[in-house]
Amino acid sequence: MSKANKQQRRWWALVGIVGVSVVVGALGVGGLLALCPTCVGWLSSSSAIAPVPEAKPSPVGTDVGNQAPDFALTDVDGNRFSLRDLRGRPVVLYFSAAWCLPCVPETQELAKRKAQYPNLEVVWISVDPNTDSPETLRVHRRKYARDDFIYVLDTEGVAKLYRVVSLGDLYLLDAQGRIIFKGTRPVGKKPFEEALKKLVVSY
Repeated sequence: MSKANKQQRRWWALVGIVGVSVVVGALGVGGLLALCPTCVGWLSSSSAIAPVPEAKPSPVGTDVGNQAPDFALTDVDGNRFSLRDLRGRPVVLYFSAAWCLPCVPETQELAKRKAQYPNLEVVWISVDPNTDSPETLRVHRRKYARDDFIYVLDTEGVAKLYRVVSLGDLYLLDAQGRIIFKGTRPVGKKPFEEALKKLVVSY
């Protein structure tokens, strides 16, 4: 090949490189992909990583999938706490009253679940602060539950906030405070037990 031909090839190669640069600059990556679909694999192998969109927070409410409404109460031992304080652990909210006899066996079953799953937090909420008292709840806890249950009197309208209609209404929350399950005296029944087991194995 003559020296003149070599120079001519180099000149055309330079023109080609400049032309591609101009096209890419004018069209951008999207336009380039439209012209060259096979370039997708090459571009995806580069070190550039598209940002991952943040997950939208669940709306606050009392349906399954909702973020459970926060509240603050004082337990029967005089400790002030909020539901938010319990984040990081699965939580059972159990609405009852010390005089609810049908709720006693379920309270005892919840004590067994707590022994089986130590990371499970159980908040036992008396919906009748006019009849129950811190002392009656401490007696109830001692007889039917466990010392590590959080027993509280609903003095702040939490039952109304959670739309409680029956003694024994129960909410199961995950560690982020989302409602995973809800029902009325469901402990021991398959839907609740499956939801609980699936939840606690993650912690």
